[in-house]
Amino acid sequence: MRLTTAAVVLALAGSLTACAGPGNTPSGTPTAKSETVTLWASAAPAPPQVVPPPVPGTPGVGCDGRRIQPAQPKRMGSAPPRPMTSAEADAAERARRALEAANPPLPRRGPLPSAAAAQAETCARNLSPQLNLLMHASGPLDEQTLRALLTREGLTGVAIGPGPNFAAATGTACVHGSLAGERPEMSIGPPAPDGTCHP
Repeated sequence: MRLTTAAVVLALAGSLTACAGPGNTPSGTPTAKSETVTLWASAAPAPPQVVPPPVPGTPGVGCDGRRIQPAQPKRMGSAPPRPMTSAEADAAERARRALEAANPPLPRRGPLPSAAAAQAETCARNLSPQLNLLMHASGPLDEQTLRALLTREGLTGVAIGPGPNFAAATGTACVHGSLAGERPEMSIGPPAPDGTCHP
């Protein structure tokens, strides 16, 4: 435990006054009888440890579906959300439509269950910037580097064709990519009857 600076200074001053007796002053003149002063020094509590809340980020679900989003900090004693007014609801709907326009659904190569499609689309959107960087790297894009990236992201059964084009499985769907243009072109689709994905 640490004593506060003010408490230490007061304690030292009190002890010096109590020890001074007649004739002990620098001028040699007797001093009046002093009374003993008792000071109570309070111990300052240690500063509280501050634990930073988790940093919210983009959804951390990998292509294999095993990663999860970081836990959000709990709000203690928060009031229930108030109902939105019609103007707020209209603004929220406009924002939702703007987001959908900015991120249109990826092309599909066949029917997919909604959960499988959502996982494959999230995977493809997360892969696209990484593939773009890989395409514009200083060295040539080789099959080994592309396969390593796709495997690292949790995709399985990676098949790479000319172009280069690729297909890989999320487990319940296929993610297809074409790297022949200026930027990656992504699509999703169902696996073949034998469970494999083909470019």
